[in-house]
Amino acid sequence: MKVFAEFKPKWFVVFFLVMMSVPLFLRDQYVLQVLIMVLYFAYLASCWNIVGGFAGLFSLGHASFIGLGAYGSTILFLQYNISPWLGMFFGGAIAVVAAIIIGYPCFKLRGGLFCNFYIGFCFTPPNGHHGNKEDW
Repeated sequence: MKVFAEFKPKWFVVFFLVMMSVPLFLRDQYVLQVLIMVLYFAYLASCWNIVGGFAGLFSLGHASFIGLGAYGSTILFLQYNISPWLGMFFGGAIAVVAAIIIGYPCFKLRGGLFCNFYIGFCFTPPNGHHGNKEDW
């Protein structure tokens, strides 16, 4: 764990402030979208490192929790006219609550059972229908 001993919080704050100021100066939407996707995939890689590397679990459920948070944020915006800036926090809270409810019992599972459970969770349709898209 020598990596954590060398962590300097001031460099993290500087990096965070620089990244937060990039959209103010960068006007090219394509480059901004590429930077957003790079940071998103860096986030997913960090999640995979924590769960797969440190905990030794093979999980495929990260994307479903991100999708659940995004879905919750969008529903709050479309149905209740809550600003997307507030909806991001509510969507994150929805994803955290779902991760605790679904994930806590599953940490006792190991190997293929853990992976199969999260594959099942990823492929569960929003309202339980397995028919045509029109049924959703």
